[in-house]
Amino acid sequence: MKFFSVIIIFLSLFANAESADNSCDCPTVKCNNPCEEQTGVTFYTEKCAQGKKVKSCAKPTCTELEEPTPACLAYKKNKGQNREIASTTQAKKDDPKYIPVSPKVGTVNLLKGSAWSKNEAGVQKDLSTGESLYESDMVITASNGRVRIKLTNGNIIHVLPNSIMKMTEVNIGEQKTLIDLYKGKVRSNVTDKIKGADNYYRIRTKSAVAGVRGTEFVVSYEINQKAVTKVQTIEGDVELASADLQKKQNVLGGQEASFVVAANSTDVFSEDEINDFIARGYMTPVYKMTEAEVKNLKFESDAANDMQIERKLASKTTKNKFICNQPKGKLNQCFWQCENNPKGEKRCRTDLPHVNCVRRLCNANGDWVDEMRLPATFFDKCDPNELKVGPCDY
Repeated sequence: MKFFSVIIIFLSLFANAESADNSCDCPTVKCNNPCEEQTGVTFYTEKCAQGKKVKSCAKPTCTELEEPTPACLAYKKNKGQNREIASTTQAKKDDPKYIPVSPKVGTVNLLKGSAWSKNEAGVQKDLSTGESLYESDMVITASNGRVRIKLTNGNIIHVLPNSIMKMTEVNIGEQKTLIDLYKGKVRSNVTDKIKGADNYYRIRTKSAVAGVRGTEFVVSYEINQKAVTKVQTIEGDVELASADLQKKQNVLGGQEASFVVAANSTDVFSEDEINDFIARGYMTPVYKMTEAEVKNLKFESDAANDMQIERKLASKTTKNKFICNQPKGKLNQCFWQCENNPKGEKRCRTDLPHVNCVRRLCNANGDWVDEMRLPATFFDKCDPNELKVGPCDY
């Protein structure tokens, strides 16, 4: 009886193995790690059905996300917790610990909401007040997260919600600071006066860089239909430049300006415009902020201030009131401006390379945002002689 049982088990296993070998189905083309995105596929051919057939399938090419999504952050957090639980079976002295190689450059002296740090070894953890930060550390904030960092030289950095920044280089002794802003908004209060031509304090995005020698300013970086690096100077003087340093302009206290790189879309821009804009982008004019705008900027860019209070202040303005200035506009209205148009022209000459028809949106904070250079064929949207305010066309 036992002999027949062994035979039946053996035949069952053989049948299952044969069934597996006979399968010529291709696996699902999918990146299983939520911290990766599929950037392509690779095709391969292999034998199946015990070598009697050949199947041709595809496997995904997976690349790590530049900006972690909430699903990715949750995955990494759970993965870290699982590692921590497993390690409790060992003695504490045997637990692996990451020892920072980079020097300590600052401390988190204020934290609101959720935020994380990620060191050069790729280890990510929740931030806490009083925690030390090191050169090459990244700081990531959630939609409710605000972090204030005090560098060892006294300079202050406010990392605002939905932001990702990296302290790429912080050399206190040589007065060299380079912050990479991948997304969101940061405010810097540079109290340590930068001296010497080789010393600097810079906030860099993928397309532009803002440099100072001692001032207070805000840099934001947004990617939507275009990539916009915006500088708003509270006090002092900031130099805004393209990444290749070919285009530069100074933004003084109470002023703002942006460097814009157009989206890569043939539906909006011609091929010549794409090649030109992606390579270099363009500078907007320097705009003067009102006293109210500067006051609002100082409030909303301070990590210590509560976002709920800010929303209440914004909600006090109704859609029937003008909440934007220069020009005056209502909530969600747009204005169009023909820039660099030759004098005396009866239409906006967007057929000329230096003339732009630019559109902006009035948001709930009373700021003209979402700057967009319209295609040359949209010349009729802009009045050649004055600003035009009205309902948005999108």
